[in-house]
Amino acid sequence: MFHFDLLDRNEAKIKEIKCVSAKIIYNENRRIKTTAIFELTEAGFEIDFLNNRLKIWLTDNGTKYAVGIFLLTTPRRIKNGANKKLLITGYDKTRILNEDRFSSRFYVPANSKYTDVIHRLLSTAGFPLNAVPHSNLSTPDALEFAAGTKVLDAINNLLLHLNYTDIYADENGIFSAKPYIDPLERKIDIIYEDGSLFLPEFEETDNLNDIANVFTRVALNINREEITAVYVNDNPLCPFSTLRRGRRIVNFAQIPSVPNSSILEALAKRASREETIMASRLRFKTLPRPGHGSYKTVFLNVPDIGLDPAKYLQTAWSIDITPNGNIMTHEVRKVIY
Repeated sequence: MFHFDLLDRNEAKIKEIKCVSAKIIYNENRRIKTTAIFELTEAGFEIDFLNNRLKIWLTDNGTKYAVGIFLLTTPRRIKNGANKKLLITGYDKTRILNEDRFSSRFYVPANSKYTDVIHRLLSTAGFPLNAVPHSNLSTPDALEFAAGTKVLDAINNLLLHLNYTDIYADENGIFSAKPYIDPLERKIDIIYEDGSLFLPEFEETDNLNDIANVFTRVALNINREEITAVYVNDNPLCPFSTLRRGRRIVNFAQIPSVPNSSILEALAKRASREETIMASRLRFKTLPRPGHGSYKTVFLNVPDIGLDPAKYLQTAWSIDITPNGNIMTHEVRKVIY
């Protein structure tokens, strides 16, 4: 069962409200990763759309779990006779960072710790409490962000230099990021087995063309010397490797600067992993359950659909909340060795 709390700007609860229906959409590859659409009755006219927020809860086996906090936009009002309803779009709190821009050039001196700069930007935006893990790595050279740069883009740029994920707002609206972990080494967060999927609501799509197998990254080091990292996928177990394809398909990118060569090598390897998992997309539906959030790893053990047990990265999900029942749709990418 889902519940909806109306919050003030400081996220103190005002009251619980009733939504006729709602849809929550998460996509790992978007700037603002989680959005929602709410349908409310006339009671929704009491909402201060400029300042109030909505927090969604899911109760599962008697325990209440947060699903997300959403900033609200101006509603679309629909009237049908005596019936009035509101359609409202909500965005997770990274919208605040996406709407904020530097008014003048933002300068980061050389030897500044990346996470100190990130924490300062978040604090300036009004979020001194966050869950971005500390790193001792420092900028090898001064960095500049031009006037007009979105704060969200600047933070994600700094996180990339550390080989972290993008910043995201977690289920309780706390800004978070994680050090990137090779999918092969990630722990399993969620397991689905026979009987938990709605069949035949299942779709598998393969994209076997244009998957690169050589990844070259070029950057400047602390001495402003050009350094190069090359990761070659030559794994005989991987169908896209140089050995299996019999040729090199190169992915090339330049990065302004990195704290050390190890980070550059890690970024080249990360590009290989991210490219490879894009080859296979799987979609399936289940009942909603807590714990999905951002950057989760799923294990599927469902021989009913003709797949071998395997690990997947969940890159997108959505939940449809309706008077007739609730459905969760998952989009996962297979981890290929």
